[in-house]
Amino acid sequence: MFKFSKSSRAVHMDTDHEAFDRGSGDTESELDNPDSSVSPIDQQLISDVVHDLGDLGQDMAELAGEIELINKETSDCFQSLSDLVKASGEVKASNDQIMNAASRSFEIAQTTSQEVVQSREMIDVTLGKVSELVESVTGINSQLQGLQSAFSSVRDVAAAIDAIARQTNLLALNATIEAARAGEAGKGFAVVAAEVKELAAQTSKATETIGSTLSDLDQEAEALIDLSGRATGYMDEVEKSTASVHGLITGLDEAFQTIRESSESIEGQVSEANGTIETLVGDVDSVHKAFDATHSGLNRASERMIKSVAAADRMVARSSISGIETDDTFCIKTIQTLANQVADAFEAEVRAGRISETDLFDMTYTPIVGTDPEQVMAPFTTMTDRVMPAIQEPVVAENDVIVFVAAIDRNGYLPTHNKVFSKPQGDDPIWNAANCRNRRIFNDRVGLSAGQNTEPFLLQTYRRDMGGGTFVLMKDVSAPVYVRGRHWGGVRMGYRVT
Repeated sequence: MFKFSKSSRAVHMDTDHEAFDRGSGDTESELDNPDSSVSPIDQQLISDVVHDLGDLGQDMAELAGEIELINKETSDCFQSLSDLVKASGEVKASNDQIMNAASRSFEIAQTTSQEVVQSREMIDVTLGKVSELVESVTGINSQLQGLQSAFSSVRDVAAAIDAIARQTNLLALNATIEAARAGEAGKGFAVVAAEVKELAAQTSKATETIGSTLSDLDQEAEALIDLSGRATGYMDEVEKSTASVHGLITGLDEAFQTIRESSESIEGQVSEANGTIETLVGDVDSVHKAFDATHSGLNRASERMIKSVAAADRMVARSSISGIETDDTFCIKTIQTLANQVADAFEAEVRAGRISETDLFDMTYTPIVGTDPEQVMAPFTTMTDRVMPAIQEPVVAENDVIVFVAAIDRNGYLPTHNKVFSKPQGDDPIWNAANCRNRRIFNDRVGLSAGQNTEPFLLQTYRRDMGGGTFVLMKDVSAPVYVRGRHWGGVRMGYRVT
């Protein structure tokens, strides 16, 4: 048994667990005064039953821990599967968008291809018109050049007529002179000569006018020939550009034809993939529902198993205080004694003014930067560091079976742990989880139950998480701590099952 010496403060227990109340009187425990009506054989029988019940509770606690672990893993799988269901839906939605985009692309490519074909036909017509226009302008140029040649011929004829007119004028002048010599006989001849001279002068003047007009026409013809030449050049360039555009339009038509064929292929493939994705989404949804049912079933099984473990613990605890010696009897008495000691020590700190009652019950937590798992400080942490070691360390030092003794507040915050679990944190979170357990909040089921329990004591069998996937089957017995009539939290004792 434990070597721990009992405190001088008496621990009073009633036979009925529900009737416990701290400081309820001086009646001796039935553990010290067993009922004389129970024979040694009956006591042994009851003791064996309680022992078997304890073993059953431990087995159930082990099983409950396994179920909780499986349930957690199932919950993680369920969450991953939920994410997969969501992702599958998103993939399907994206695939639908791709298919819609491919369909629109196909429609646009088809429409554009048709428009390109029409543009190519218009370019073909334009190219034909431009070719005809080039031919027409070339013909006009040729005609203008012929006209210029005709102007030259007319100019030559006009020059010949002018020469004849000049010769005629000279002849008329000679005739006039000869008529004057002839006297009266030559007067009629002189008149004819004068008329011929006048006609020659008019002819010369007319040929001069024709020559001037032909010069003007020749200049205009030169200008038209020049313009026609430049127009022909422009038309050649237009013809070349139109031919180039025709080539581009033809290439564009081929490109859009390829896009249309590709879009049609993509649409078909995406449609096929969409059917596969729909099947996948249905399968994943079915698995998701199956996991949901399994997860819910495990939750119910875990809750029922935890309740069964708690019921077994209550029966063992009641047996332990009913006069039947069990492995838990001494621990129950010890934890109540320690709870009284902690309460007295806290009250002494308040009375001495070393901490205010406000700070003692101020459960505001300040994270310690850089800690993993996270550690926190509370307004009363410094006080518990000063008070708790003297109360909790001797119990652990004198009993090999006891793993830890520590005070926790109502939220499961454990400010001051045993020295063996209060090492400075290192770089390994797994090592820290097992060796740096002070200044941490243990708000798991066992931790919260121990901190919030207001019954005289609470016995719990559980698997302690040591970090890194390591679990140890333990029992946890706790008793509430009251300071000036207010529930502060409790004191926990963890010990190995035997």
